[in-house]
Amino acid sequence: MHTSSGMCTASGDFDRKAGTSNRIRVLSGGQFMKRIHIKAFIIVMITAVLFSALFCITSTNYVYAEGYTAPQNGIHLWTIFVDESDEGIAAASEADPKHEYGNIDAMNESEFHTVRCVGDVSVQVPEGFTGDYGSGVVPEGNIELQYIRGRGNSTWETYKKPYRLEFKEAQDFFGMGKSKTWALLANAYDETLVRNRVAMYLADRSGLDYTPQMIPVDVVMVGSESGSRYLGSYYLSETVKVEESRLDIPKPGKKTESEDPAEDPNITGGYLLSVYSPLQDEDEPESTVFKTAAGVMLINSTPDFESEDLTPGQIKQRNYIRSFVQETEDLIMQEGDINETGHAAIAEKMDMKSAADYWWLQEFSYNTDAFKTSSTHLYKTADCNGR
Repeated sequence: MHTSSGMCTASGDFDRKAGTSNRIRVLSGGQFMKRIHIKAFIIVMITAVLFSALFCITSTNYVYAEGYTAPQNGIHLWTIFVDESDEGIAAASEADPKHEYGNIDAMNESEFHTVRCVGDVSVQVPEGFTGDYGSGVVPEGNIELQYIRGRGNSTWETYKKPYRLEFKEAQDFFGMGKSKTWALLANAYDETLVRNRVAMYLADRSGLDYTPQMIPVDVVMVGSESGSRYLGSYYLSETVKVEESRLDIPKPGKKTESEDPAEDPNITGGYLLSVYSPLQDEDEPESTVFKTAAGVMLINSTPDFESEDLTPGQIKQRNYIRSFVQETEDLIMQEGDINETGHAAIAEKMDMKSAADYWWLQEFSYNTDAFKTSSTHLYKTADCNGR
C-alpha cells in the first residue's frame, strides 16, 4: 500500500502506464542508463548520423517541388489541405468565436500561435511499411481537422514551422494509440533530423513513466488559395495529455460510490502540470496559472480549473495540488544543507529518481527548452487511501 504522496515527471514505460507511485514525477524519466556501454553507444550514434545524412540528402531535393503527391524515400507522406476561402474562414470563426481563424500566411505569422486554420489531412504509407509501434495502419481517406495552428517556443521563429493538429475525432496513427491531438515537429535546428528521436529513445529506455512516441513523415501543405508546397521532413509526435494511450493516470474523482465528486472528490490525484512559458502560454486563462514562493510559474493542465464557476470539489482540488507543490518547494529550498531527514521528507513528496533521470536526460540532449517552457511537465497520481 502506498502511503506517501508526491510529484512526477513524464516520459514513458513500455506499457504506456504511469505507474503506481503517488509522488510527483517528471514526464520523461526513470532508470537513466544504469550503465553506458560506450562502444555500443558510439556505434548507435554513427549509424544514426549515416542514416540521417542519407535522409537529409534524399529529402531536400523536394523542398520547393510542386506536385509532391506520393511517398518518397520510404517516408510517409502527410498532405494537409487548408481551406483558405473567405467562406471557410467565416464558418470556422462563427463555430468557434473564442479563437481567430485565417489563411496559411496568417497562421505562420501569428507570433503566439493564436491564428488557426481548418481543413483536412490525408496520409499515404509507403508500400511494405509495417510500423514502428506495431501497426502500419492509418485512417483511410481525408481526416477532418478541428484546427491546425503553430506550436513551439524558439522553434516557431525558424523558417520551418512546427504545428499542432486537433482532429474532430480521435485517430490512431501507426499504432501509437487514439487521440485527437498530435504535433508535427519540424527539427529546424537539427540537420541530422534524428536528435529528437534519439532523445526520446533514451528517455523510453531509461524507464520514464511516459515518453511521447514519434515517427518520421514528409509534409505537404496545400492552401485552397495559395497552392501546394512541400514543407520538409517532420516527426509526427504524440503530445503529453492525460489519456489512456498517453499519460494513463486516473483523473481526480469521487472518494466512494456514495459521495458526490462535485462536493467531496478524491483530491489527491491525478494531476498534470506544466511550466508556464510567457512566449507560448500568454493566452492561458489566469485561473489555470499559479506562481510558487520561489517565483516558478506553473499551469494546471489537467484538470485545468478554467471555468469561472468551479464547484466546491474543484476548488478543493485546485487548492490541494497548489499547496502540495508549494510544500515540496519549501522542503527543497530550505536553508542550509539538506540532511538525511530532509532528504527523506523530500522523497515523501517527490520521486527523486525520476527527477534525477529527467535532469540527466535534458543535460545529455542539451535541451535548450528544458525546465523553462511548457515542454516540461509534472504529474501526480492519487494516494491509494483516497486522501
